[in-house]
Amino acid sequence: MIAANPELREREALKGLGLTASTIDALKARGVPELTSCVAAELGALTWKIAYERWIDTANGDEFGDVVRRTLGDVQAASALVLAAGKAA
Repeated sequence: MIAANPELREREALKGLGLTASTIDALKARGVPELTSCVAAELGALTWKIAYERWIDTANGDEFGDVVRRTLGDVQAASALVLAAGKAA
């Protein structure tokens, strides 16, 4: 339903931005450096988005938490590949 409605997609995107900003603020309040807070919040939001898309597309009945944990591992692995490619360049 959201994917078919531009207004709902926009509202969903704004909520996501707000959640990411709140996560950044919370991490900084706990003493996490700003850049680290931003990267962690953005990767967390990306992980959540991908996990949700995988979860709604799955027909095997996996619990959302299980899908999020697997997705986090995938995002971590992809991040490591990006870092390794950057060092090789």
